[in-house]
Amino acid sequence: MPISDTAFELPERQWEYLLDRLEKEETILFIGPGLLPHPTAGTVEDALFGYLQAKSEAEQEPFIAKFYRDDKFFMLNERDKDESLWNFMSYYRDFFDEQAAELADAQRVLGQLAQLPFSTIINLCPDTLIETAYGEQYPYHSDFYNKKKKPNPYIPGKKDDPLVYYMRGKMTADESMIISHNDLFDYLESIYEAKSMQPEFKALLKSAKYYIFLGLPLESWYMQLLLRLFDFHLLKPRILALKRFEEKDQNKRTVYEDLYKVNFHENTGAEFLQQLYDRCQARDMLVAPTGNAVQANFEREAEAFLALLKAGHHEQSLAMLEELSVKYLPEPAKHSGYFNDLTVGASNFRSAHRNYNISLITYDKFQVEEAKLIQFLNMQFNELKTRVNGQ
Repeated sequence: MPISDTAFELPERQWEYLLDRLEKEETILFIGPGLLPHPTAGTVEDALFGYLQAKSEAEQEPFIAKFYRDDKFFMLNERDKDESLWNFMSYYRDFFDEQAAELADAQRVLGQLAQLPFSTIINLCPDTLIETAYGEQYPYHSDFYNKKKKPNPYIPGKKDDPLVYYMRGKMTADESMIISHNDLFDYLESIYEAKSMQPEFKALLKSAKYYIFLGLPLESWYMQLLLRLFDFHLLKPRILALKRFEEKDQNKRTVYEDLYKVNFHENTGAEFLQQLYDRCQARDMLVAPTGNAVQANFEREAEAFLALLKAGHHEQSLAMLEELSVKYLPEPAKHSGYFNDLTVGASNFRSAHRNYNISLITYDKFQVEEAKLIQFLNMQFNELKTRVNGQ
């Protein structure tokens, strides 16, 4: 395939430097909502937010109280926070099921990305479209920010087994989502105090030699804070950003250029990815499909689950088992008995945990419930493993 003739241009020596850093696993890719195109709304994020607002307005009791368009954050209905969050996330996931045809262009972009030899991808989109792109052909493993909970054991990414890290939470774990300004402030505090990010991972973010920003909301004030938390203002690495700023936001572009030495190009991320794909293909650097990625991914993530369980992180173990179940049993109707058992077991433990926190049960009683949970988790995991192997 010839190198694409697009409006994006980068000097040949810079391409060589980038490819060298990529081959040595010293490059980190950041992707955001501006990367993924949508045929009618411009971006997938804009289509999603329009969908959520329409669904909220159609409810007798709207679950969205307000949408802050500039920052793209929501204020949920405070009358029943749990129900509002449940409705928000339920419709959030429904969007990706209902809009499969409209997401074809976004999937094409991500399908190309899945073949590029990035070892670490920081994803600011909570949806799991990128995991669909990796599918069964390309190994990967994922992790996500989960507010002030202890992070999962760190598994570094490699070219043939990249780490996809969901920096703003993941849509399969409702409580991890950064939806509101309050969520954002908790997030920034948590990252600053290293409560929800593994120190090894944070060190990796600071030590890379090359950063690529595609589709990030750099016009938003909080992005400058985030970059500062990673000491980009001190390290001065090479940062390549594909971004079109509106006229009113040009001063923000200048701040990035002066403070972080960002090298901006007024183009879309899709154009850049096409050229990078072509150059990687010409140098035989594309990741080859394996065909057994699902099994390899499951075995790796199963090790992380068992490590959490052994360390006594019961709530995290339960949350991870729930995520593994959704991820590796993609047709839940075929596994209704398994998911019913998982729901009941999770509900029983979380109810006991709430009752202990408000002093309705004693610590001894809660310890009994924890022992039941450990037994349940082991049994349920073995059942999950059997079902995954049997697919």
